[in-house]
Amino acid sequence: MLIGTSVRFSWIFILVFLLSFLSCGGEKRADWTLLFYFDGDNSLAEDAFNDLQELEKVGSNPQIRLVAQADFPQNYKPDLAATRRFEIIQDDDPETLTSPLLESLGEADMADPRTLTDFIIWGKKNFPALRYALILWDHGEAWYQESITSQTTEVQGLRFLPAPRLRQAGKVQGWKTPSHLATQPPVFSPHPEAIFIDDDNHSDLMKNFQLREALEAAGVHFDLLVFDACIMATVEVAYELKDQADIMVASQELVQSNGLPYDVIVAGINENPEKTAEELAAGIVDDYRDYCEEIYYPQGLRPDQTLSAIRLGTDLSTLASVVDQTALHFLNNLPAEAENIFSARNEVEEFEFAPFRAHFYVDLYDLFSRLNPPADLIAGFSEGFSRTIIREYHGPVHPRAHGLSIVFPKTPDANSNYDPTYSDYDPASGTGSPSLFMQLSWDNLLSEYYRLKYPGIAF
Repeated sequence: MLIGTSVRFSWIFILVFLLSFLSCGGEKRADWTLLFYFDGDNSLAEDAFNDLQELEKVGSNPQIRLVAQADFPQNYKPDLAATRRFEIIQDDDPETLTSPLLESLGEADMADPRTLTDFIIWGKKNFPALRYALILWDHGEAWYQESITSQTTEVQGLRFLPAPRLRQAGKVQGWKTPSHLATQPPVFSPHPEAIFIDDDNHSDLMKNFQLREALEAAGVHFDLLVFDACIMATVEVAYELKDQADIMVASQELVQSNGLPYDVIVAGINENPEKTAEELAAGIVDDYRDYCEEIYYPQGLRPDQTLSAIRLGTDLSTLASVVDQTALHFLNNLPAEAENIFSARNEVEEFEFAPFRAHFYVDLYDLFSRLNPPADLIAGFSEGFSRTIIREYHGPVHPRAHGLSIVFPKTPDANSNYDPTYSDYDPASGTGSPSLFMQLSWDNLLSEYYRLKYPGIAF
């Protein structure tokens, strides 16, 4: 009886091992599946196409599966009118996407959280792997109109929110306007930058909390989450997604529209398919640094690029807790600390270059060092920050960048793009935001500070 039991358990062990090694279809799992969500249905269509061509220089292999869903404007290229799903296959044709179509979705709304959820579920089912990365590609804005009720406005057929922002591209006076407009003066798109703009559908933008909900609904915990989009390396975004991925890669600044050097990045994974998520994230930052310093900046373009690899989960939560405690400390010591806060804000490293608009985001580490809270908070912050930031790169325009930003408009008025949705959510009125970071005290500190320092400004 004991021998039979032992044999039975041996077979169970072998079966479990085989199931962990093989996919449900009997196929060996890849080391990595990289899911690329390309929303090029906007001013960045040509740049999305070019990045897909970069990926085709390398293509999938049995160890590394490159899977994409891509959407372009209806009038961009006749063969790309529909939203497409495909595995990226290597080819040397720089003019055509030759990767075979796996599924056509018609005109999908890439800014709809359900579209993202469906893609993730489909990708995991059809391309099982030991580790998963999700790359979100589009315009980006870490925080803008994060309320449930905020909507875009129609004016002569153009949607906009106040003070729209533009992902950079091309070579125009240091600005990177969309590459096909690179010979024209830099102008702002009529669209604000949040994550995902889908022009053909005229839809609202995907908020941070909606992105979290989309990932939750997909049921996939990602080893790596990459934003190839502007200004997503903020504590607000990271805290929102802290339970959805182990590591996040994002930029504190506007991103040039060539995006990440995907051919170099994927070639590096191919050299070592067993890379951990941390190794891959650090490598992406290093590859982007090399691209900026060896190719991008030598063209005479503004050396302002940034990129960082950020640990989420417990490390990010611990850091956010120290930020919360620090906010409470200063909140409880107003008005005495108002001048200290004012001075720190005036001297801190700022992001989002625009000579005609005040800056909305500041470097979290630089701000903390200038606020100079009590010693126990300094110690907790230093330890938490060092554990959270895996790798960080910044160009010489941002000498005091450290890899993670926080929202802090200079003044609570339109000139600083102050956003009244940056506040606790009120279910009764629908005002404020249900984003997780609003459960902490930073927004409360800003409100009280503004009331004291700028009593004449209504906000």
